[in-house]
Amino acid sequence: EPENIIEQFDIDTELELAIANFLAENKDSLFRWMEKIKNICSLGFGSTVYDIQLDGRKQVFSHVEALNLLNFKISQVYDKYPSENALKFCSDNNISLTDNINKIHPDIDILIVALPTSEIEVAYEFVRRFNPRMVVLEKPVSYSSSKTIKMFKLLNSKKISFYI
Repeated sequence: EPENIIEQFDIDTELELAIANFLAENKDSLFRWMEKIKNICSLGFGSTVYDIQLDGRKQVFSHVEALNLLNFKISQVYDKYPSENALKFCSDNNISLTDNINKIHPDIDILIVALPTSEIEVAYEFVRRFNPRMVVLEKPVSYSSSKTIKMFKLLNSKKISFYI
């Protein structure tokens, strides 16, 4: 836990300063909330998450990098067609990777939807079946407004927090 959370940020706008001040004022309750997060499930991540450079360096992108900054770790990944990089990333980081929904641990704290936009039905099925505490959706949620509305209605009916 950092001594002064504001010193960790390169603050260059009033909004960033306001966010940093909020984090500083509420850090105890935020850290208690973060400690409760045990199971983060990612729906897909393909080649956008992990890249192996020609010189052997490893670089982590997107959701994984953001989660690492918060000391969160993805515990399981559902991906029908994982890339070689995804397979390697999961293997290197001891993350469960499956293409079988029945092998997903049902107690999901955060569900990250990193699937192609056309596959919103998979995300819908996960939310319906597992009741995660929070869902992070990439934009656009769907190419179909009716599928987007269907997803939001499900999230609202289950009182699940969601972020885009």
